[in-house]
Order: sequence, then structure tokens, then C-alpha cells
Amino acid sequence: MALALGLLCAASASATATGSRVALYMSQADGVLDLRWDAGPKQLELQLQALGLDVRASGQPSLHGADAPPAYVIPVQNGRTPYSSAEDMSFLASYVEQGGLIVLLDSKDGQGPQDFVASALGYHGDWAICKAVGTNAKRSFGEASLSPHAASFLPSSSNSAWPESLEDARVTSVHTWCQHEDPTATALPLYTVLEDELQVVAQAFGKVGTPGAVVWLGYSWRDGAKEQWGRLLHKLITDFANGAYTAPMAGTSSLHPMSAQVDSVLQAAADLPQDASEIFAYGPRVPHASMNSCSLRAPSPDPRRAYPASSPRAGAPLLLHSASSLTINGPPLPPPSTSPRLPPAPSPPPRPPPPPPPSRPSFVTIRNITAQGARGKDRSLVWNTDPDFRFQIKRQAALQLVDPIKPACPTVCKGCPFAWKATASDLSVAVFFKEPTQVSRIYVKQLKNTGLIKVQFLRWTYPARGIVDSSTVGKTIYSVKADPSKCLEVSQINVGRSKSGISLPVPASGSQSNLPSQLRSKVAGGILVTMERKPNSGVAWGPFLESLRFDGRVLYPRDPSVYAPQRRRQQ
Repeated sequence: MALALGLLCAASASATATGSRVALYMSQADGVLDLRWDAGPKQLELQLQALGLDVRASGQPSLHGADAPPAYVIPVQNGRTPYSSAEDMSFLASYVEQGGLIVLLDSKDGQGPQDFVASALGYHGDWAICKAVGTNAKRSFGEASLSPHAASFLPSSSNSAWPESLEDARVTSVHTWCQHEDPTATALPLYTVLEDELQVVAQAFGKVGTPGAVVWLGYSWRDGAKEQWGRLLHKLITDFANGAYTAPMAGTSSLHPMSAQVDSVLQAAADLPQDASEIFAYGPRVPHASMNSCSLRAPSPDPRRAYPASSPRAGAPLLLHSASSLTINGPPLPPPSTSPRLPPAPSPPPRPPPPPPPSRPSFVTIRNITAQGARGKDRSLVWNTDPDFRFQIKRQAALQLVDPIKPACPTVCKGCPFAWKATASDLSVAVFFKEPTQVSRIYVKQLKNTGLIKVQFLRWTYPARGIVDSSTVGKTIYSVKADPSKCLEVSQINVGRSKSGISLPVPASGSQSNLPSQLRSKVAGGILVTMERKPNSGVAWGPFLESLRFDGRVLYPRDPSVYAPQRRRQQ
């Protein structure tokens, strides 16, 4: 590693000589960064310095005037607040308009660059596609390969070449190749994984006529300096310092694979003959509309007139309208012709009816899953699928127990921001199931100062409401006077077949709102855990509960596939 960085330092000597400066965001004041548990930002700073760059680390820096740096780097956002929510994005938008480069690393929850990029570049409209795919925290994606589109963003030369590949460094986020409906937006993949151009770990964003850009990098730098990732940083920063970037002259939506699918549908519709029996227009979603599902009772106008003047959002479904429900601006249609007509062509044979949709199972078996809801910052019940889940979750709060993608706590007996912490005034925590659940086994992992003394079922109510009172607290399934478990140990609580009802038949005629009578007393809507603190223990005592996970089955699931990704894993 020392040799690799030494080579990079030598390669960047010319950049240092010309005073290539880079501003680095390094502030915990607004909650964007938390340097107490994650060394990624500091590792990034060390690599930038090793590249021979003049690094100015601070809070949001001054990005205007003669002293403005050619590049501004924002480390992985490992705090509680996204950068775009904590800092003034108008300063960054002005910086990009003046030709600055922003290098943005991922956020801790993998939310991706969408909001930041749209604000910094002034995009209008929505993202057609821009989604997080996952990370290599638990499985390798292999080395990332240079995309052929990279040369369209910055040219390659003997003095400033793109690395051919990037290390599979942990932790690296993978994102889709993004596409925005703003026709002036540009988005280009720089490096991809798994030989799939849609799965990217580095992506460049720009705007027609704008001399600056934003580059998103998926690597967090938690694994320290990496030679090829360092070479990529060096190229981006020094190329912008040397004026190698040219403002794009056209948007890139036509390059995206998703655009080709939309364009093919548009072309097929535009090629319809003048007497076509359907008129196409864009509108609200109607799934799987049939090409011959709407016949007209009057001669049809030119199908091309039914298209809106502007291009639809990529991926928007086509909607078929009958003539009686479609209004077209222009002169009235002529009356039907009274001249003799040719005999109608033979009707095509009828299509076979579509197969019936698959029936939902009456239950699905679950293994080692989290619950789905808990108390949030300002609501009594927040689901881990709610759009504001990341806003609602707090350090050492109940929602930490239902976050399926949170980082693991360190393997030492101390407190952790990703665990629930008991306090003198709050010794119990409740987690809730979104659907009626029979629990046969509970896995409990505690950290500093174990103290689990009681576990109780919460009765199922429809719909789930997140209430904990005398009407919802059910049977006690575990109770001890003193907790025998140890720090970092995963304890198992076996509920048993009788209490859980796991062996009872589940009639297909039931539903979540109308459970069969023999199952009602066996179904849980949540779990209530009670801890014990030693007398006179301090504020930092805890105990700390890192995880609650469950085996059992979910009755009458709306979508059984949502339980498939959560497999049994070693805690």
C-alpha cells in the first residue's frame, strides 16, 4: 500500500506544482458526519493528501471568488442528516454553474445522490430511474470495470488516464445508472459491476451548458486508501483544475437503455396506418393495455396528433382511450361516410383468456427476520418502509431494532448507536409486525450490561396501530428474575408449538381482518421487551439491545416475496 501511494504521489507532482487545491467537507456540527465511529472521512482525507493535493478540510467552505478550489469533496454521510438537508445547496448550485466539480460519496443508508444532484444542477422534474441496488458489505461484486461512457465525460490521455478497474473495496454501494426527465440533464456511468451497464459504482452528472459537474462515488473509504480509487480521484480533480471538462451540448437520456424501450414503443405507435382503430396517449397507469381493446365508432384522426408535444417521462405506461373518452383540439370530425363500404375483413381468431393470477398462500414461513415497525421521532408507529423512515430513526432508539440494513455494532462490550438503549425512565421497548405473525422463536442480542427480564406478545389489531396498553399486552412468553445472558451473546427464546400455534392449520378462507377463531389468540401484532437496570447505575449504563429477530410464520401475507430476502444469518 505504501508503495502504491508513493507512486500516486509521484504521479501527482505536476498537480501539486500548479497548486491543485481541493476543499474537503469535514464537520460534525450539523450532523452530516459522525467521526466517532466511522473513520471513512479521515481515511479519505489521508488519501487526498497522499495524492499530493492541497487539501483544505473544514465545514462548508467558501466556494466563490479567486480562491475557489476546482473541486469540492464530500465524504460518506455517516451522520444522521443528509448534506442536502443540513447545508445551503444554493451555494453549491452557484459553484457548479461557475465550473466547479463536486465529488459526492454515498450516504450511510445507501439513499444515493438523487436529491443532492437535482438541487446542485437545477434539474426540473422527476427521476425516471435512480435507485440503490445494494452494497458489498456481505457479498462481493468483484472489481468495477471502466465504462465506455467515461471518455464522454473526461478524455483519457497519457498524462491522465482512467483506471481500467476499481478495487472491490468495502464498503462500496451500487446504484442504477440514473436518468432524469429534464432534457438538459446528463448522467453517465463511469464504472460498472457484474458486467451490467445499469449497475454502477461511479457516475457523473452534468447539465447542458453548465461548465461544472457532480460525480458520485460509491466507495466509503472505510477500508482505507486504495490505489485505483485514488487514481480516479486524482484524475477527476486534476482534470477539472486543468480545464479538461467541456460543458455538455445535449442531454444523455437517449443513451440510457430504458429510453430505447420507450422509443421503440413510440415508433411502433407512430407507424400505425391512418385508419387505425385505436388512439394512444400518455396518462395514468393502466396495466397491460391491449392493442385491440378499444374500437372506435367513428373514423379516427391521425394517431400522431394524440401524442403530447413534449416527450413523456421514460417508462411511463401507454393508455388506450376510446373515441368517446378522448378530446382532441381542432376542427370537429366529419360525419361517417355514407358511401358503400368494402366487406369487412375476416376477424382474427379470439385470443385465449389470460391465465388466472396465482393465489396467495394462506401463510409464509419466516426465518430470522426483524419486526417492521416501532416508535419514531414524532409518531407512535413508523414502518421501516415509510418514506420518512430515515428522518424518524434516531441513535439508540426503538427503530434501530427494525432497520434491516443498519451497520453491525462493534464486537466489543460497549454502547452502540445502532442498538436500543434502556434508560431509567424507559425500560421497555415494543416492536410491531405489519401483518399477523405467529412467533415460534426469538433471537436476542445484547451488548453492554445485559438485563433482559421479560418478553410479552402484543395482540394483533387490524389495522396495526402501534398501541401498547392493557388492551394489547398479551401473554408473557419469557420471564426471569435476573438475566443469565452475556454481552454479545445471541440468546434464543423458544416459544414452543403450543403457545405459538405454529402447527395449527390456516384456512384459506381467513384474512388479516378476519382471522379464524382458533388462531386469534396465537397471533402477535408485536413484541414487548422489558429490561432491568442496576440501582444507581449511571446514564451510560444501558442495557443495550442490538437486535430482535424472529422465526415463525406470517398469516395471509399481502406480498410473500417481501419476506424472502431476510434469510437466517449468524449474528
